Amino acid sequence: MSEERKVTAFSNRLKSGNTAEEWFDDLEDAEKGSWVKVKGAFAKRWPKKTASSRSAHDKSNRLKAHILQENKLGVWQEEDGHDELSHVLWADKALTLANDVPDPQVSSFLR
Repeated sequence: MSEERKVTAFSNRLKSGNTAEEWFDDLEDAEKGSWVKVKGAFAKRWPKKTASSRSAHDKSNRLKAHILQENKLGVWQEEDGHDELSHVLWADKALTLANDVPDPQVSSFLR
């Protein structure tokens, strides 16, 4: 994809009336002529934020606290616009939590 098409594709995906669209519209034409320059200007305007991270102990405790209650077995729940059984949702989250624990014995336990 050409530099010009990348910039066009990016601008087409900006939500109308959004701050990002206003920012893009205010960019100088010279900056809009290069995808590298648009990316740089975007990163300057909205720098990546440093995410806080939990300790290994805290991650392990979150996994231990993730308990499926018996009365929730077989109950349908809506998740991301579709229905799913609660124990399936619980298992998905348990796997996500286990994979986040830096101890390979913990994450391999649920596989």
